Amino acid sequence: MLFSGIVSFVADAAVVSTSIALFRHFTGFSLLRSANKIKNDKIRTGLLVYLNSGELIFNKSLEMVRNSSFKSLSSDTYNGRNITDNSNNQQPPSSSSSSSWKKF
Repeated sequence: MLFSGIVSFVADAAVVSTSIALFRHFTGFSLLRSANKIKNDKIRTGLLVYLNSGELIFNKSLEMVRNSSFKSLSSDTYNGRNITDNSNNQQPPSSSSSSSWKKF
């Protein structure tokens, strides 16, 4: 019971710290400058470790996504095959609205 509560607290803290890092990444606003103004060394060090751990989690997650084997479908490939390749020589169906217009 106590162990699961601690694990839950640590996971929630990691999510919050990573969210702060995500916010900093997209807006440029950083709490690190504000944290450096704290006069108590132990609190400042703890807060800096907490914020930097979120930065580390965010950066590693972003690196994993960038290096993953999943590529977006906008690259016109799927499992190494070209999506736009009509290897079976089928013509794409023409739009019914464009074929119904008569050219004058």
